[in-house]
Order: sequence, then structure tokens, then C-alpha cells
Amino acid sequence: MASSSRQSKASAGKNGPQPGPELASNRSVLLLLGVAVAAVFVFSYLNRINDLIRVRGNVVALQGELAAAQQRNAELEATRNEVVGAAYVGETARAELGMIQPGDDPFVILGQEAQAGIPGNPADLQDEGGTASHSASTIFQLDWWRALFGLQ
Repeated sequence: MASSSRQSKASAGKNGPQPGPELASNRSVLLLLGVAVAAVFVFSYLNRINDLIRVRGNVVALQGELAAAQQRNAELEATRNEVVGAAYVGETARAELGMIQPGDDPFVILGQEAQAGIPGNPADLQDEGGTASHSASTIFQLDWWRALFGLQ
């Protein structure tokens, strides 16, 4: 009995189960499935790399915008510090509004044209021909009210 079992094992080793068409198709399906899974992982990896590159580009652009905004903020802060002072306010009131402070000696230079830009300045209300300009004709002029009610 011992020899017969050895013979059957030996014959089985020489002529063992041969891979049939089912086993070969199973291997090819498994190989195809493995390649498909590997391809999914590779495309997923490449997609993440693409997203990373895009995000890094956005970061660089936002850093540039941040630097420009910080520079603009510094400029505005310097302007604010300049404008806040009482000297600037007083100088602007004198230059643009024609105002004076108590203790100032106002004077008018005769023989020259009046300065333009001072509110209530007659030179602003008239053009070169001496007539009222179109932009200065407002409802606060008496001539307008008289013309409205026919009192001229």
C-alpha cells in the first residue's frame, strides 16, 4: 500500500492538474482587474498633484495681492496721520474755504482778479463776459425768483 500511494503521488506530480481554459481566463481577469485598480490610483494621484499645483498658484497670486494691499494700507495710514493733524485742517480751511482763525489779520489785494474757488466769490458766479454762468444759476438767486413770479 505504501508503494501504491507513492506511485499515485508521483504520477500526480508528473501529470498533475493542468491549467484549463477556466484558470487561464481567471488569471487574465485578475490581471486586468489589477491593472485597472493601478490605473485608478495613478489617475487619482495625478489629479491630486494637479490640484496641488493649482492651489500653489492661487497662494502665490494671493500673496501678491496681500503685499499690494499692505502697501496701500501703509500709504493710507501715512495719509491719515498727515490729515488728522490740526495744522492740516487749518491749512485746508484757509486755502480751500477762505476761512480765518481768531487773531488772523485778513486782507484783500485790490487791483487783481479775485481768487477762484472761494465760496461766495463773485468771480465764480460770472464768466468772462460778466454774465452769470450756467452752472451758477441756482434757485437761491433773486433774479430766478423774480422771473418765476413775473416781478421783473
